[in-house]
Amino acid sequence: MRLEHLASATGDQSPPSKHGVMYRMTDDEVRPYVGKAVRLTLDDRRVLAGTLHQEDGHGHGHGHYTVVSDPVREGGAKVRETIHGAQRITTIEDASKDPAAVE
Repeated sequence: MRLEHLASATGDQSPPSKHGVMYRMTDDEVRPYVGKAVRLTLDDRRVLAGTLHQEDGHGHGHGHYTVVSDPVREGGAKVRETIHGAQRITTIEDASKDPAAVE
């Protein structure tokens, strides 16, 4: 498994949208995926794949999530990407059948 940073296949650099407006997820939409292998798209168009973890207790108005994936190089450390708030996530999907996303 690895953390994926994929460019838009079309070359379009505009953020994903729903009806022409960028869709931003809520904590209630993201929480069911915590502890599971996911593939998600951030508001800057990066695609991340790995296990989604939630960090609580920061007390500044939004939740923190971390996507953890296997090392890029054999024997290396796991890769972690922290997401500051569910609103940074525009899409999320189950990736449990994708070996690249299972921690």
